[in-house]
Amino acid sequence: DPEGTPTVLCRDGFDMESFLQQAEENSFANLHRHCYFMCFLLAYLFDDMERAREMYHRYDKAEKSFPLTNPLPDEVFASGLLATATVRSSEDNALFWRRIAHDSHSNVCRRCENSSWNNQHRMHLLTAEIAYMNGDAEAAAVSYGLAITSAGEHKFLHEKALAYERAGIFYADAGHDFEEARKHFELAHSSYLEWGATRKASDLASKFLSPCSQNL
Repeated sequence: DPEGTPTVLCRDGFDMESFLQQAEENSFANLHRHCYFMCFLLAYLFDDMERAREMYHRYDKAEKSFPLTNPLPDEVFASGLLATATVRSSEDNALFWRRIAHDSHSNVCRRCENSSWNNQHRMHLLTAEIAYMNGDAEAAAVSYGLAITSAGEHKFLHEKALAYERAGIFYADAGHDFEEARKHFELAHSSYLEWGATRKASDLASKFLSPCSQNL
């Protein structure tokens, strides 16, 4: 939503909740599964974790009613990112989210064996997030660096921006290295702008780069 909340899918004359309800009532399982995926991904990207978890559970229910032989790579990757962030921010159902994190990581590692170009940076970022989740700061720092380098070399600008951002959060929180955190947030901001994600860049700047920010 360009003017309201950025975590709501919208367009002129489009009501997301009505659309999802109609899709569910008409058994368009694949359609509403993908919409719920987009909803939980957007909520994760804009740090609305409560909504992200709610949308994930709806996605999970829809996915179970329309199971895919090979889960879509974007959905697997995003599920792992949400799961690691949830374990760090909430004690609710930690075993459930840890299982998702590790299953996602295993899936991405297998994909990396067949296509390192598309999956190497994702593997490194999930490795970093799991290490951060488990309190292994040294391993996390190494893997964040590998994720950033790989995403840049393989031309995944949007996921390089995400890796910079997640590394910034890590350095600010686990490492308490605020100078390093700010450097990574600035690089994330410029990468999001280069990609064209101006709303995301603005959101990141207000949270982490504003003089009034409480996060650094």
